[in-house]
Order: sequence, then C-alpha cells, then structure tokens
Amino acid sequence: MTNFSVSPAKLDRKLLKDIAKNKVELSKTSIHLIIFLTPYIDHDGRIHFDREDIKNRIKCQRRTLDRAINELLRTTYNNKKLLTYENGCFVSHFHVSSKGETAYTKNLPILTSSKFLNLTLNQLRLFLYILTSNVNNTPNKVLVENLYKSELQDKLYKFHKQHETGLQNHLSYTQLRNDLFALIDLGLISVRIPREQYGFLEVEKNNNEHKELFDKYCGFINNRKKRTSKHHASNHAISLSLTKEVFNEDVVPNIANETELRQLANDNNMFHQDIKIDTYYYMIKEKNDLIEEFGQAGLAVYRQSIKKYFQEKKSDILYYDILDKVANYLKDFYILEEIKKVLLGALKSTIGERGSIAAIGYKFIKTHIPRLIEYYISKSGEEHKILIDQDIQLIQQAYDSIKIEDTYSKEPWLSLQQSVQGIYEAHRKEIKIKYIEESEKNGLSPSVMYFSQDKMDELIVDLAKKSVISKKKRIEHTTKVIKKVVTFISKKKKRLNREQYQEVNTEEKIARRKHFEEIYYDWLAN
Repeated sequence: MTNFSVSPAKLDRKLLKDIAKNKVELSKTSIHLIIFLTPYIDHDGRIHFDREDIKNRIKCQRRTLDRAINELLRTTYNNKKLLTYENGCFVSHFHVSSKGETAYTKNLPILTSSKFLNLTLNQLRLFLYILTSNVNNTPNKVLVENLYKSELQDKLYKFHKQHETGLQNHLSYTQLRNDLFALIDLGLISVRIPREQYGFLEVEKNNNEHKELFDKYCGFINNRKKRTSKHHASNHAISLSLTKEVFNEDVVPNIANETELRQLANDNNMFHQDIKIDTYYYMIKEKNDLIEEFGQAGLAVYRQSIKKYFQEKKSDILYYDILDKVANYLKDFYILEEIKKVLLGALKSTIGERGSIAAIGYKFIKTHIPRLIEYYISKSGEEHKILIDQDIQLIQQAYDSIKIEDTYSKEPWLSLQQSVQGIYEAHRKEIKIKYIEESEKNGLSPSVMYFSQDKMDELIVDLAKKSVISKKKRIEHTTKVIKKVVTFISKKKKRLNREQYQEVNTEEKIARRKHFEEIYYDWLAN
C-alpha cells in the first residue's frame, strides 16, 4: 500500500470527469461502487466495508456486485488498477486525499440516493459531467452541440475548452434533450437559456412550455434539429449547474474509522452496538494522534494494537467499557507496549546489537525515534517508564552508548532516564513514610538495615510489574508489603529479646534504643 495520506479519502474529480466522458469505460454498478465505497477508505487506501451491506445499498444482486468488483480490479487508470487486493484487504486507487479544492468532488448525499441509482448510464454520465464541471457549482456555459455526438463538436470544443473533447455518449440532440429534461424533472440540475436582451429563462421541472422554448432555442423544431452552421453554433450556449438544494447538502462523511472498529467487534463475536459512542471516539482519537505524529508507521502500530486488543479481550472490552477503563487498557497494555518494542529495537540497532529499525516490523525511520520517545514519555504512566528502564538496563552498555550519540538523538533518551529517576525518588519518600508509620505501630525504630534503598527500588519495580496505576491502589499495595516486612522484623526482635532477656540490662536497652534512633534520622536525611 503506497497511497497513504493523513487527509481523508475523497472522490477523484478527474476520474469522475473521465467516466462522464466515457474515457474510462465502466458499468453503472462499478461507477456506483466507486461512489459508495469512498467513505469507507482508510488513510492507506484500505477499504473497510461489508459486501452484503454494500450490495443492499446499491440494490443489486451478489453476482452483479462481484462483476463490478472484478471490473475495478481489471481497469487501469493513471498506470494503476482502480482496485487491488493486498494482504487480505481491498485497496482503493480510485480516490484522492488532496486538500486542494480542484482535485476532488464533494461527496453529496444525492450520489447514493435512489434517484441517482435509478438513472440510466447516460443520464448518470451527464450528471457527473455537470457535477465535475465546476467545483463551486457556478453556472457552466457550454454549447449544446458539445454535449452529444456532432460534427461541429471537435472544432468548437478546441476553441472553447483548451483542446478537450465534448461528450460522445448521446448520438443525437433528441437523446441529449430527453436526458437533460429527465434530470431537470428529478430536481437534480438547473438548465438556463439566455433571453434575447438580458437575464435567463430557467427550465422548470415538468414545465412543457419551457421545454418547447428550450427546443426552439436550440433549433429543434417540428421534431427535427436544424442544421447548425459553425458561424451560428455559439447561439446555442446554455447554462448548466446542479440545483442549489442538491449542491448545498452536507457532504457524506468518511466513516472508515468507525467501520473498522465495528468489523473488529463483529469478527470477535461482539455486538458493536454494545460499545459506547465515546469509546469509539477515544479509539479513533488514539489512531489519529499516531497518524499525525508518525504517518503510516503510526497507523500500523494502531492497527496491530487494536487488533490484538479485540482478539485477546473480546467480551471483556464491554466490561471495561462500563467501568470507563477501555482507555487505560488499550493505551497502557497495547499501544504503549508496541511502541516500547520499537524503542528497544531502535536502541539495539543503535548499539549494533541487531539490524536496522525496519527489522522491528514497522516503517519507522531514525528521525522518528526522538519524537517516539517524547510520545512515550507524555502518554505513559509511571509503571511503563520504570519497566522500559528495566528493559534498557538489560541491553549491554545501553545508556553509555546513548551518551555518545548526537545531541538530537540522545536528549529524548536522557529525558526518559531522568523521568524514571524522578519516579524512584518520589516513591522512595512515600515508602519511607509508610515504613516509619508501621515501625512505630510495632514499637520499633526504623532501620536502614531492614529496608534499604535497594529494597525500596525492588518494591517500586514490583509495583510497576503489577500495573498498579492509581495512587490509591499503589499506597494500599505498598502498605501491605511494608506490613509484612515490619511484622517479620517485630517477631524476630521479640524472639531475640526473650532469648537474651536475662543478659540485657537497662543501660544496654537505652544504648540500643539510641542507636536505632540515630540510624532512623540518618536514613530520613538521605
């Protein structure tokens, strides 16, 4: 898939114009399929759609839809097939993602309406021609002779339209005017003819008098078209546009993100309707953030994470959804875990322990890594930072190698290291407080010999491994561990006291108490 874009997929104006002129020969169903599938196209061209749903919306038989899909798979446009099948997915090459207004056509609701579906092929092409003639739907001046097969067409169009050819779909004026009138009667297009002095006459739908005036203006009298001289052809210029009601409707939004999530739910035996709308929005926001920061590589990380999340958690997702925990689970245990793999792989690549960053399985490049570290620092909780630090320490001479990198490369790594050290310092203070409280409850003087800094750091790592996110749970867990330590010390001390009771006099007890207090104050000062 090489047609990645941060912008959402849109209807390709040039393609639709070439379809209108029959430069790209497609069946009516294939044309409808292009329009119906465009809202389901993801940033990399992958199409998230359900065949049965599209079949019902286009109102065709299954074999007709299959023929249309195969036609798009066979048809080449701009040196590419309009549709390809890659890695188990259909991929579009019939859309554009450009933000330039002239490159795309508004995806109007009328294009998926029953009115549009019921048009004949030539009526459909004529409508698309008018739709693509002007992106802002300002009236387009065109000679009638350029809208059907005519001997005058080439010369006239070369003069007026910079060597483009006119429409060749209608073989006669009669065929053309019948289809124009059909589109007018359906309320789809606006056709105007200039009055003799000033202003226009707009041909109203179902108005036979106006239709007769149109025929007369175009030289069609007594069911016969008068021969048109090249010197008088310009007298048959008409104004074409869509009706304001049709053009001013809100465009059909891109729903590829939502459809992807619904399909994942259905594939994992869930009702997608059970998932909260806010949860969908959250997941899509995570996707958009990754794409905005890292492009196609970010999309790949999201896809891998969300797929694993649905496959492994299945119906548990609904339980997390009720507790508003989906955000924590998806980000903390899936997205950040994938990013950690990339960062560790990049670090190993930097110190020569493994191959290029690409070997990790994502299309990240070296310049992505500093931003990826910053993303990880900003999005991750304390436990993630501690655990990635533990993994980095397992890589031989990792931090030493980082320090000799250029400033741009090493600063994010050092920021991560400093962030981790800050977490350790904050938690050591918390553990000291709890240790002192429990020691005093048990009549002991806190001693560093029983709870050293190394032991505290081991406890902090243990907290991180248990993914204890909230402060309340962390304090509860810390208290539980410290109680065990202090209780063990208390029992041991009581046993020693009983054994040595006869040998220990009052002066020795006072000296021991003073010794413990000195250690207590020295330890707090560290």
